[in-house]
Amino acid sequence: MTKQPINLQEFLQKRALKKSEGIAQSEKPKTPKIEKKIKHTPPINQHTAHTTPQKVQKGTKSVPKPTNPTQTLQSGNGSAKEAEYFMFIEWIATPSMLRSPKTQQELAGQLKVDVATLSDWKKRKGFWDKVEKKIAYESRERHADVMHSFYMNLLRKGQGKDVLVWLQYIFGFNPRVRFTDETSREPIDEAKRKEVADALIRVGMATVSQANKLVATTKDGKLDFGEGVEC
Repeated sequence: MTKQPINLQEFLQKRALKKSEGIAQSEKPKTPKIEKKIKHTPPINQHTAHTTPQKVQKGTKSVPKPTNPTQTLQSGNGSAKEAEYFMFIEWIATPSMLRSPKTQQELAGQLKVDVATLSDWKKRKGFWDKVEKKIAYESRERHADVMHSFYMNLLRKGQGKDVLVWLQYIFGFNPRVRFTDETSREPIDEAKRKEVADALIRVGMATVSQANKLVATTKDGKLDFGEGVEC
C-alpha cells in the first residue's frame, strides 16, 4: 500500500481552521445556570386564629369585652346622649296636658335612659335657662291669642287695673307716682345731738368747731352745724 504525498499547504489550512474554532468557543461567555428555588408552603392548620380559643394562664387577667356605647347610660354631660338631652328639655317645656308620653318614667324608657339620668339632667348647669327660652320661643305664636282674649275680657268686665295694663302695653303709658316724706320730725335731745356730732367728726363731715355749734334743732327738724354743714 503506497502512501500518498501530504499536501502541506492544505494540512496547515485545516489545522489553522480548527485552532480558530477552538479559540472562538473558548471566548464565548457561558450562561450561568439559574436554580429555581420553590418555597415550601406548610399545610394550612384547621385551627385558625379566629376559631382557636385564647388560653388564659392562671394568675393573669382576661381582657374584658368592649361594651356597646349605644347601650351605656349617660348622665347628659357626654355627646352620646345630647339629642336625648334636648328632647327632655322640649318635653319639660311642653304643658303637662300636651306632653307625650305623659310621665317622666315613660319618657325615660323612650329615650333609653334611667329616671336618675333625667334627674341629673335637671341639675345640669343651664338646663332651666334652656327650658325658659324654649317656652318663650313657643309662646310667641300664642301671643296674639292671649292679647285678643285679654281685650275681649276688658270690654266685657274690665276694671281700672286692666285698663291701665292695656294702656301701658299699647301706648307705653307710664303713670306718674308722687311720693311724700312722712318722716316724723321729733326734736333730738342734747345727748343724741352730741352723739351725732362725734360721729360726723370721726368720718370727716364736720370739724370740731362746727360740732360745738350744735345746740338745738331747727324748725324743720334738721341739725344745724353752722354754715356749709347741715344734717
